[in-house]
Amino acid sequence: MALQEPSWVDAMDEELNQFDKLNVWKLVELPKGKKSLDMRWVFRNKQDDTRVIVRNKSRLVVRGFRQRGTIDQTLFLKTVGKDLILVQIYVDDIIFGSTSTTLCTEFEGVMKRRFEMSSLGEMTTFLGLQVRQSATGFYCINGNMSKTF
Repeated sequence: MALQEPSWVDAMDEELNQFDKLNVWKLVELPKGKKSLDMRWVFRNKQDDTRVIVRNKSRLVVRGFRQRGTIDQTLFLKTVGKDLILVQIYVDDIIFGSTSTTLCTEFEGVMKRRFEMSSLGEMTTFLGLQVRQSATGFYCINGNMSKTF
């Protein structure tokens, strides 16, 4: 159980310390007639490209699916002139891409200044899938299957 494993307890402490540091929330009285949203801990091992575990990560996430619609509210799009930037967020992972290298560089800079984050460079894995990129697009590999985008 994660609560009994020192490395996971450290990871949970790190997450809660980040909440304090970034002023993510403040405790208030629940308004009359309102229900609070459930939260839960998500535990993951961060792995490098060769699947070696590099650290344990835990995230406290709100179970917001109980309030969300059918639209994916973790995908963000922005058009700047003729260019487009897409940002996808999943728990504590962010992937982004653009038709403009400048937009990617600017977005990465803003995120690093505002949040304590690191950039792993070109995406090679996401949510356990291997990702390969080429000039004509990218494809994901899951076991023996691949899908081109």
